[in-house]
Amino acid sequence: MIDLWLLRAVTGISAFLLFQIELIIAKIFLPYYGGSYLVWGACVVFFQAALLAGYLFAHGLIQKYGMRRYRWVHLFLIFLPLLFFPGRPLAAGPSGYSLPLALDVFLRLCATIGPVFFVLSTVSITSQMWLSSSSLSSKFNPYALYSVSNFGSFAALLSYPFVFEAYWDISQQLQFWSVLYLVFAGLSVWAGQKIRIKEKVVAPDQADGETGPSRKVQWFLLGLAGVMVFLSVNNIITNEIVPVPLLWIMPLGLYLLSFVLNFRERAWCPAWIVRYIPFWLGIAAVMFFLVEEKIFPIPVSLILLCGIQFILCMYCQNRLISLRPRDDRHLTFFYVMFSFGGFVGGVLTAWFIPVVSYSIIEYLIGLVVIAATLVFEERRFSLRWRHILWTVALVAAVITWPTWYPRYNFWCLLMVLMLFRLVFCSAFKGAPAAVVLSLVLLGGIAYYPLDQFNTSRIVQIKRNYYGISKVLDSNGIRSLVHGETLHGAQYLAPDERNHPLTYYSLPMPIGEILSSDVFFFSRIGLVGLGTGALSAYGKPHQTLDFYELDPDIYIIANQYFTYLRDSAAKINFIIGDARLSLEKDKMARYDLLIVDAFGGDSIPFHLLTKEAISLYRERLSSAGILMFHVSNRYLELRSVLANAGASLDAHVGFKVGKDSSLIDIVSTWVVITWDDASFATLRSGFGWKELTPGAFGKTRLWTDRYINILPTIKLQQFLESIKSFTPFSW
Repeated sequence: MIDLWLLRAVTGISAFLLFQIELIIAKIFLPYYGGSYLVWGACVVFFQAALLAGYLFAHGLIQKYGMRRYRWVHLFLIFLPLLFFPGRPLAAGPSGYSLPLALDVFLRLCATIGPVFFVLSTVSITSQMWLSSSSLSSKFNPYALYSVSNFGSFAALLSYPFVFEAYWDISQQLQFWSVLYLVFAGLSVWAGQKIRIKEKVVAPDQADGETGPSRKVQWFLLGLAGVMVFLSVNNIITNEIVPVPLLWIMPLGLYLLSFVLNFRERAWCPAWIVRYIPFWLGIAAVMFFLVEEKIFPIPVSLILLCGIQFILCMYCQNRLISLRPRDDRHLTFFYVMFSFGGFVGGVLTAWFIPVVSYSIIEYLIGLVVIAATLVFEERRFSLRWRHILWTVALVAAVITWPTWYPRYNFWCLLMVLMLFRLVFCSAFKGAPAAVVLSLVLLGGIAYYPLDQFNTSRIVQIKRNYYGISKVLDSNGIRSLVHGETLHGAQYLAPDERNHPLTYYSLPMPIGEILSSDVFFFSRIGLVGLGTGALSAYGKPHQTLDFYELDPDIYIIANQYFTYLRDSAAKINFIIGDARLSLEKDKMARYDLLIVDAFGGDSIPFHLLTKEAISLYRERLSSAGILMFHVSNRYLELRSVLANAGASLDAHVGFKVGKDSSLIDIVSTWVVITWDDASFATLRSGFGWKELTPGAFGKTRLWTDRYINILPTIKLQQFLESIKSFTPFSW
């Protein structure tokens, strides 16, 4: 019995190590790539590629030399990474090459954790073949070890934000990881000595029908679909809120949990998931449009998105285990095929689709792939006219619903859901090709965001690796929206367009300072461009340096807004991450440095650490002022800046401004300065309040090695957004 537990321990620990290093390295890389959520997407593609490479390597050698000889190769491989990481410190700084972000991240991952990740990726498939070739009683179901592997991964994901990230910095996390790797290596050697292998004798002409073309396609499609669904949900979440591991792990954790439940010795998957999968595909499609229309509060959208994702992943993994080869000779090839599908899904979702679409259409493409597996399973490719008519009715309902009912209506929603249930469970029964056609058409109308039904408002939509930006016209005002966050607005009338709006209007704290003659700012640095509204305060003697990560925002601000063109100041643009750009430009000195960059709904966290603020101080003049725009719905960042300022012996203050001239806007700003006179003027002349550590919650000092989001979450705000949501309102 101890032999089986040894294999389980080796498999579980290796998976724990594998997925914990994913989160650690993604967090390390985030500051070097502007905090973009693409960093996580690029990391996932690398992880899928390394997993596929590990499976291919193990599959090829085991098939050629047998498990007995491969076991010694495997034990040798485990100690090979000690020549790199974890045997040596992890060097994960910027690459210094001018490569596309996704490719640069991929290559840096190969150079840092590539060897150890490759080795760990071979462990699960090797352990299963090891068990299958042993004399243990559990040899007849080696796939159960894959459940153990995914449980280890799930444990790593769940423990990271609540234990490791909360209490340890990156250095301590890496030390723990290295020690645990040595434990894993020791257990592997012990297992190699204790568990004997008996090669199976198989007749070379033995027939087997378990790896036919149809079965291979199903393995591939199910692997592809599962990854596309969880990654697209991840894209929706991180694009709308903020790119942090706490949110990244939600879709991935549910994806792994679906493997744990379906690959265990007694697979668990409710029958209603498999039986009604066409209906759940329809519900998932409806959910996409509801989330895109911003009908639900963000917490409700998170719950619904993750719930439907879990159902879909449960279906994919249940079908995978049901279609697994009964002959263990094909076990390794089974994993190669569905991991290949996962790799293709990662490339499509994280690299390709974001640059060719206008919405997060990869979610609907994932639904189409799941529906395609039904076609291959039922072998029914025909369509009838009634199926086409029902498909047209469905698409018409989705298109006309927002037009007829522009506001949320529970009863209308209920009718649409009943229509989908009728169609997918009755009209399309036994016709999987009709399900595919319906989802393809729904994906077609979602290619361009649902705002298309009111095209008079839309001026421009642009999607790239940093998210989705929309320029909208309404009631004589043009606004820029990124995700669901307003990034600025401007009057369209020529005589009013030089009056900044929203967070940057005259009544706001930043407007009061820039429009005043109390301070003399010769050179101003601005991190984050938006619409360029702050340039409206520019004076002829001033130079404004805008640091902008997203090159498309620069194009939008110049082409669709006039703040920059109308400004009296001299304006320069620096494209790229502000921290890296400021580190390179050692001669830059600013009288005022404004940090107004947003990723999702918050300033990217690497711009708020003690090291970042130390860098800003070096770029300020002796009486310089540093200002942060920290307006945020769900995170309290004033406490973070209070700690950082106090650790650097700076004066820290804050002010909240309100403006109801356009819409109710609340703008919160924090100031940090090392000049006594400047801070005294801000307090006495402008009403800024002193900000001390602990005034808005206790948080540990954020550094480049330690960031913990949990203490900053405005839990009450989350609860209020759910509480104020009235499902039965018109």
